[in-house]
Amino acid sequence: MTTDLHNVQHLHNLDTEIVARYTDQPPRLPAELRRQIEASWHGAPVQLYAFADLDHALRLTQVWVALGPGQLSVARPLERGDQWEIESVESAHIQAVREAPGLSASTLTILGRPGDPHSPCCATAIASGARSRT
Repeated sequence: MTTDLHNVQHLHNLDTEIVARYTDQPPRLPAELRRQIEASWHGAPVQLYAFADLDHALRLTQVWVALGPGQLSVARPLERGDQWEIESVESAHIQAVREAPGLSASTLTILGRPGDPHSPCCATAIASGARSRT
């Protein structure tokens, strides 16, 4: 069992090194952003996250998508310092989340419920080398 855990940790470290070396992307969700998101969720934990470096028009961007037990948040950096604009929606307002893998990028599409004023109508993030972690 200890060997299996060691192998998983080694693979995780290798993945992190590869991402950092070849994609120029952050290897994990910044700790301060995680705290801000979890605070906006009244302490609920971030369970999964993904980084997107391209938007729907294939322009360079920097967006984090975070999923919690009852919420989904999208965070974009503000132009000043380490501050983030965080938009959140309760999971109940989301009808579907779809991933479309591509050769060098994956598309994540978040669809709101039709006619629901609190749901996203469609938020798409395209991420080259996208990954998610807890």
